[in-house]
Amino acid sequence: MKSVIASSLFITLGFFSCVQNKISTKHSIELINSEPYELANIVLALTQYGIDDPSEVRKDSDYYKKVQDYFKENKNHSLLDSVNYSRKRWKEYLSFRTDAYAFDFNNTNQLV
Repeated sequence: MKSVIASSLFITLGFFSCVQNKISTKHSIELINSEPYELANIVLALTQYGIDDPSEVRKDSDYYKKVQDYFKENKNHSLLDSVNYSRKRWKEYLSFRTDAYAFDFNNTNQLV
């Protein structure tokens, strides 16, 4: 009986090993650059909440500094007020940022 169980175990493990090898050779992961997602993150980084909150936006990079400098003339844009979320409204913050990934810009720069 032990040899039947051991044989079954080795056959099962061998099967899963073959299946796993087939899966890993059939599929690959491709990172997609989503411009609307990046734009949503930029917008949130420009809000007062994004500036003041210590953990929502990573501020220790050259990219963050470049974004702040490039968009400094837009600091009073009404969009920033409408998405100036707070810790209390974190779900709205997360939805705004994450949902942006589902969109794209078409060839006439319209959000679709």
